[in-house]
Amino acid sequence: MEFLSQPDIKGIDKSISHKTACRYLNSLGYRYKATPKGQYADGHEREDVEVFYHENVFLPQWRWIQERMATWVEKLIESVPSGSGRRVITWFHDESIFYAHDRRKKGWYHKDVTVKLYAKGEGSSLMVADFVSADFGWLRPPDGKRSARRLFKPGKNRDGYFTNEDIQEQVQDAMDIVLELYPQFDHVFVYDNATTHLKRAEDGLSTCRMPKKLVKTSPKKAPLGGLR
Repeated sequence: MEFLSQPDIKGIDKSISHKTACRYLNSLGYRYKATPKGQYADGHEREDVEVFYHENVFLPQWRWIQERMATWVEKLIESVPSGSGRRVITWFHDESIFYAHDRRKKGWYHKDVTVKLYAKGEGSSLMVADFVSADFGWLRPPDGKRSARRLFKPGKNRDGYFTNEDIQEQVQDAMDIVLELYPQFDHVFVYDNATTHLKRAEDGLSTCRMPKKLVKTSPKKAPLGGLR
């Protein structure tokens, strides 16, 4: 409506109304609704980082591991190529966050139904972090008494935040379980490339703390009468 009211744009003396502008937009195929959401993009296709790592590091490593994994077609084929070593079991790690007010946004309601109040916001959250494999399912013994699963209530005034130390403690529990239950296999734990999953040695160098440029400073002049 404001656009068509500009002197160099409008072709009539009278400006259009808001309702007329909405009718114009509808006739052009526009609809007033929530912004459609597509696939999340965070730079995974960058040639200098992700694509190079994917092609030259991840895939070659995965091919080497896959040669020692069981093959899945319609059923599990236990055979592993001779000479390739012990069978490898891959355990995939991931986290999911569930909110107290998770719900469907649309549904079938009768025209005479009474409107109900609902809580504002997503509500309290609960994070679940666990390991799963195609061979054995969730990582836990048959009796279900032990598990590497973590239930975490994220938040400043709750359990805090899932840190590198929590990741290390969890994977240590996972390794203890797989060595006890499946010592006949080699095990690989697969994580996504989240910041929490990256940890350098405590005394390791960090580029974040290194100066980008060296600043040249002139030496201080000695006081008159020589050095003291």
